[in-house]
Amino acid sequence: MFPDGGFFAAVEKVLSQVSALVCGAVALAIYLVLDRIPADWRWLARALMLGFAFIGAAKLLDGSVREVRVYLRRRETEERLKRRKAEARAEAEADGQRRKEAEEEDAEQKREKEAERRCIVLERLNHLSPEETGFIALAVERRSQTIFGWVHSHPGRSLAMKRLVQSEGSTGHQDHWPWVFPDFVWKVLLERGDEFLRKHEDNEREKKRRDRTW
Repeated sequence: MFPDGGFFAAVEKVLSQVSALVCGAVALAIYLVLDRIPADWRWLARALMLGFAFIGAAKLLDGSVREVRVYLRRRETEERLKRRKAEARAEAEADGQRRKEAEEEDAEQKREKEAERRCIVLERLNHLSPEETGFIALAVERRSQTIFGWVHSHPGRSLAMKRLVQSEGSTGHQDHWPWVFPDFVWKVLLERGDEFLRKHEDNEREKKRRDRTW
């Protein structure tokens, strides 16, 4: 495994600091022995001292500038990551809100369709044959949401086609088959029970009148 860029950057940082310290130490040493140097060579010693001092200061300044740049880049990266996380979180919340609104809209459409379907089904109660009316009158009279009868009952099958009763099947005998009124239909039948009982009585009287006529 070869060292990565971070390793070389750390080595460069250490070498820069060591070289700065060495330059500073050399400049200090020259300053301490400056009085012992012959007068003819002091100008060179001063130049070397100033040179090493300048190089050391430049090294230290360069290291400080690099540290500041690294800090600023790190802060910029952190801020960028924070912004991305905030944007991602906001986008996720927006997606969740849009999904929730879509689900609510879909549920509302389903409720509207179901309400429309029920209105259509309930409207069929106003257009029943005498046999269908008698089937309903029997349930209302007995106050029973379920009527047991022949599996091939003509009024039962007719009402099932109109979605006014349900026949989910049974393990019982075919002469004792359950015909069940849906809850929303049964509620209306209880409210209009007297009406269907009266219609059934009228139908029975009309049937007897026709039988006597014949």
